[in-house]
Amino acid sequence: AETPPSRWGFSLTSFRAKFVLVVGGAVLVDLLVDGGIALWNVNCLSTNAMDEVGRGLEKANIEYLQNYIATTVERTDLLLDRYHSEVSGLAGSMQTFIDNPALSDKLGQQLQTDGVTTPLAYNETGNWWQNQPGEASAVTVWGYLLDENKQPTPDAMKTVRESAAFNLVGPSFLSAGPPKLQMYYIGPRANPILRSTPYNDQGSVFDKVYPGHNETNWWDFYFPGLYETWETWLAKPSERPVDSPITMLSPYLDGITGKIIVSFFQPLTTPDRKDLNGIVGVDLTLDQLADIVKSVKIAETGFAFLSMSNGNVLAVTEDGEKTLGVKINNESGFDRRLAHSSQAAIAGLAMPSSPETVLTTLTLKENGEDVPYVVLL
Repeated sequence: AETPPSRWGFSLTSFRAKFVLVVGGAVLVDLLVDGGIALWNVNCLSTNAMDEVGRGLEKANIEYLQNYIATTVERTDLLLDRYHSEVSGLAGSMQTFIDNPALSDKLGQQLQTDGVTTPLAYNETGNWWQNQPGEASAVTVWGYLLDENKQPTPDAMKTVRESAAFNLVGPSFLSAGPPKLQMYYIGPRANPILRSTPYNDQGSVFDKVYPGHNETNWWDFYFPGLYETWETWLAKPSERPVDSPITMLSPYLDGITGKIIVSFFQPLTTPDRKDLNGIVGVDLTLDQLADIVKSVKIAETGFAFLSMSNGNVLAVTEDGEKTLGVKINNESGFDRRLAHSSQAAIAGLAMPSSPETVLTTLTLKENGEDVPYVVLL
C-alpha cells in the first residue's frame, strides 16, 4: 500500500520553506551587519583609546622632561648664584677698604708689622717681585711696575699695602660655600698687581705658561678690551646687558693648575664711583659645573649639557659629546660650540631667546642610520 505523505514534511517549493529562507536570511544578514558594525565600533574605540593613551603618554613624557630640565636649571642657577654671592661678598669687603684708603693703608702697615704679611723679594730670572710662602695670599708685582732700579714703583707698593686687607677676608670666602679653585684681587690698570689665595708661586708658573706676559699690562695681555668695557658700563650703566655687575668669562686654561676653568669678575671702583679700581674674582673648574649636568639620567641614551649663550658647551658627558658631534678645540682657548658640530641638525640648533623651555625634534645620523631625538633647551 502507498504510504501517505508526512504531516510535517518539508519541501523547498513550499511556502513554509520560502518563508524560513527569507526570514532566516534576513536575520543572518542583520546579524552579520550588526556584528560588523559592532566590530567596527570596537576597533574604532580601540584605535581612539590607543591614540588617546599615546597622546597622554607623550604629554606626560614632555611634562616630565620639562620639569626635569627646569629642576636641573634651578640646581645649576643655584650653584652659580652661590658663586655670585661669594664674589659679591668679597667685592663688598674690598670696596669698604677702598672707600677708606687711610684706614686700609694703616691696616696694611700694621699687618706687615705683625708678620701677617711677608716681605717681597726680587726674582731676577722672572723680573718681578713676590712675597714669601706662609702668607695667606700670594702677591706679585710684575716687571712693568718696576722702576729703572728694578724696584716696585711707589704706586705699586701702595696698592700692595692697601690690598693686604684681602688676607683677612679672602681665605674665609674661599673656604665657604661650594668648592673653588682660588679667589683673588687684581689691581687697576695703572697697577695690576695680582693677589690670590691660597698661596702659590704664581710668578714662576705664569712665566712658564704665558710667555711674554711680564712685558705687557695685565689687562691688555690677558683680557684685551674687557677693562674698557667695564669703564663704559660704569659711565653708562644702561649699556650693561645684565643687571648683575659680575662678568663670567669664557673657559680658558688656568696657568696655575693647568685645568680648564671659568672665572667670575666683579669690578671695584674708586671712592667717588667715577673710575675703576681693580676687581675681585673667583675661579672654578668645569668639573665642578659638570657634576650637576652629568647626574642627569633620562632613559638609556638621554643626557644633559650646559652651554653658554653662544652655544659653547661647558659641560656634557662623554657619550653626550659624541651624540652632539662636538669636541674641544683648545687652540682658541676652549671652543666646543654646537655650531661646529658634525651633525647638521645640531649645528643649526638655535639657542633659546627667552626663559621658556623650547622643545625641538630632530634626526641625527648614527652608524649610518637616522635616529630621532627630542631636544629641550
